Amino acid sequence: MSQSGKQKRFKYRLESVLKARETKKKQQQATLSKAQRIQAEEQRKEEEIKKFQAEKYMELRTELSAGETVDFNSLILRKTHLERLAKAVDEQIETREKADAVVQTEQEKLTYCTQAEKIIKKDKENRRTLWKRAVQREEIKTIDDIASGQFVRKQQDQFIDETD
Repeated sequence: MSQSGKQKRFKYRLESVLKARETKKKQQQATLSKAQRIQAEEQRKEEEIKKFQAEKYMELRTELSAGETVDFNSLILRKTHLERLAKAVDEQIETREKADAVVQTEQEKLTYCTQAEKIIKKDKENRRTLWKRAVQREEIKTIDDIASGQFVRKQQDQFIDETD
């Protein structure tokens, strides 16, 4: 190969950018994973509170449907307790919805990171293809130069032989 400034190995100029994008993508995946764990935990808490609330309502219904006399103070305490449970359920739903929003945002960020990484990888492949073509052209040019030099020498040798 001639000294035309071409390297024997492909070196991508934006390799550091590609590595940075890969690192950012991995970090974003970890962040998304953490957000999903939090979301799952909040969902579990919400289900527990709802289940507990349903159990307490069921207890009240069975007690009232049994036909027994119920202490009014006990009824008021249960009502207050059920109202607090309803408030806790609403707060937990709100917390879970915030966690859902965070997960959605993190998924969008991950999608962006993945797209940015794919763009750089595609550019790297395109530049590698162009580099290979340039190297092949240089090799063909070198081979042509060698072949044409031998052809010229043979013609010169024939001319010398004919003149002798």
